[in-house]
Amino acid sequence: MRSHHPIVTIARAVCIFLGFTHIGAQLFFSTFDLALMVSGISGLLAGILATRPSTSNIFLLVVCTLGISAISVDAYRYYTSVHVPGNYYAWPEAVLFVLAFIVIGVSAVRIKPATGS
Repeated sequence: MRSHHPIVTIARAVCIFLGFTHIGAQLFFSTFDLALMVSGISGLLAGILATRPSTSNIFLLVVCTLGISAISVDAYRYYTSVHVPGNYYAWPEAVLFVLAFIVIGVSAVRIKPATGS
């Protein structure tokens, strides 16, 4: 059984909320961005599967790494393509999302899989 530490629970809630936000914003604005789609799906997967005992720790670590990478690619793309004064990326949201991925990833690494004995 995976740990139900309150920090992991908060990180799961953040990942699920921001995952829905990244996917929902694309649907609302009728756009498609691969980086936001990957980060949204990764957030949903990490948030939903973080406490399931049947989920592989390596799978969770890969999902969290993909989510962090997608957010990094989106920030890089934003700053290299939008050239206006007062250029502002949504850093409070992005940092919160990355921290939630890190908490879930670390909890997946620290928890050893159950053995049959």
